[in-house]
Amino acid sequence: MDQQDKVRNYYKLQAPIYDLTRWAFLFGRRRLPEWIRAVKQPKRILEIGCGTGANLAMLAKAFPEANLTGVDLSESMLQKAHTNLRRAAGKRVSLMKAPFGANLFHEEENFDLILCSYSLSMMGDARLQCIREARHCLQPDGLFMVLDFLETPFSWFREWMEINHVNFDPQLLMECVSEHQPISFQKYQAYAGLWAYFLFIGSPTQKSAFQFNRNFIQNPEQQIVIS
Repeated sequence: MDQQDKVRNYYKLQAPIYDLTRWAFLFGRRRLPEWIRAVKQPKRILEIGCGTGANLAMLAKAFPEANLTGVDLSESMLQKAHTNLRRAAGKRVSLMKAPFGANLFHEEENFDLILCSYSLSMMGDARLQCIREARHCLQPDGLFMVLDFLETPFSWFREWMEINHVNFDPQLLMECVSEHQPISFQKYQAYAGLWAYFLFIGSPTQKSAFQFNRNFIQNPEQQIVIS
């Protein structure tokens, strides 16, 4: 059984309770509209690994003129997403059950924001390819935004998360930097250092056209702005 099949089976069980439980450790998601507004007013948004559509519903409200697309492997999670998004986004949202790849979209459909929220750390060997393919689905001035787990000093916690198909790997950040021109990186501590998570914002262009607002995050544990 490959990683995709493992994740599909995992979310068959998790879908009914997902939105009730993930607030306790998928930190930063509620601040996504704030972080996005600091750098862009997107008109076309893609979320890779959209799950139950909670992020897309929030972004539909924050950006009422944006069209949204969600891609996910899990039919169970997408069924929840359809329910969550019917009222929040209406006809402005489309959902696709498929592994993400540039072949899913035509060039004229390219996005000005692609979001990966706690999805890359579950992709296994497909992770780097996903990061690379995202670049080909962005407008030249588009943004690639990643919110995800970074590292933990505790082996027991790392092993527990692996049971839940999450891989703590600092190399994830390096892969983002290698494929997307960095605009910003912020690192945060969760539960007094039990783990760290990060926000990465990048662009497919070699030189960023953005003036990044260095003060848009209030009191981060650590903020590194790369320019």
